[in-house]
Amino acid sequence: MTWFQRLTGTGEDSPTQIRAELSVRDDCLVCPGGQRIAFGRLETPRLSELRDRVSKLTTEPICSTIQEVVADVRRLHADQDNAGAVFQVASQFNLLEMTGPSVTPERGVGIYENDPTQGPACAIACGAGTIYRNYFAPVVDSTVVRRAAGESSELPGGASTSDFSECVLGQTANHQIDCSADLGSELGNTDQRLWTMQNGYLFPTDDGLAEIAQTIRSASPPGRESLLGLLRIGLQIDAEVTIADGRDQVSGQPASGQRASGHRVSQAYCSALPVAYGRQPTEQWADFAKLILDAAYEATLAAAVLNAIHSGNRVVYLTLLGGGVFGNRDQWIIDAIERAFGKHVDHNLDVRIVSYGHSKPAVAELVRRLQNSG
Repeated sequence: MTWFQRLTGTGEDSPTQIRAELSVRDDCLVCPGGQRIAFGRLETPRLSELRDRVSKLTTEPICSTIQEVVADVRRLHADQDNAGAVFQVASQFNLLEMTGPSVTPERGVGIYENDPTQGPACAIACGAGTIYRNYFAPVVDSTVVRRAAGESSELPGGASTSDFSECVLGQTANHQIDCSADLGSELGNTDQRLWTMQNGYLFPTDDGLAEIAQTIRSASPPGRESLLGLLRIGLQIDAEVTIADGRDQVSGQPASGQRASGHRVSQAYCSALPVAYGRQPTEQWADFAKLILDAAYEATLAAAVLNAIHSGNRVVYLTLLGGGVFGNRDQWIIDAIERAFGKHVDHNLDVRIVSYGHSKPAVAELVRRLQNSG
């Protein structure tokens, strides 16, 4: 029995079966037994949109803090003290947790528990949000359509014919969210000339990677900032935590309808480039990979600033995007975190970089440097 079955009380045989047995009401999934599990709200804002919203705030400047936390992100999600916090999640550009570029959304989300990394652990920790992104998110032209608050409908996923007549509900092998699409349009990725997207994994061509690098290197500082602003991230806002005590289990008994309601958090789903999956040398990826990392970390902290106003919780947990099997160099990641922190240093954030298993020397050095400069 997978986490999906334990949470919903039903199997995960096919998208058609799931949409027949589960439904969306307001910000919740309704399971066959009648229990509701909150997925919250899904948005895919551009960094430029988040920047604009933050710039309009009139809060008093207070210095942000930063620290390293050695922990399992599942336990952090389950901790009631983190209600309302933001968790950055390492994902793909489709906001899902594919174990490889050949895995399609039709394979389901129950298989995530077979992946020991922290990204899938975060996705399972807010299980209703993950089910929603895979099976019910209304998508048009690679972008999520925001549902109106309180909207209810008899159509699958809560869609209405007036609002979503051109939408596909949920993601499929041939129809997926793509948070890089706007950036691709600006760079000239027509007919996949520069890169292809395969189930959330971005694979540049040899000529495409060289052209992108040249464009980035030749851009003025404002021009690079403009490119950064085109990247989108996924925000699963006010999603219910569906694990207890950090274990791989559901709070209470979902099949009986007596499951206790969990606290809520927000998650920022971000992707780095799959450097280690490509055939090009690592250094040829550097300009493009750094651009993506810079945008992802800045967008996450901007979202955390807005979340602090909304939830009253100024804590944001960061992960090392693109490290490990994705092959992004540690220094690229550290530099992106430092840049994003500098841009939000006066916004009273409590930034916590999560290291799994043991302290990371590069993270510890970054924290020491930023703490001493504050």
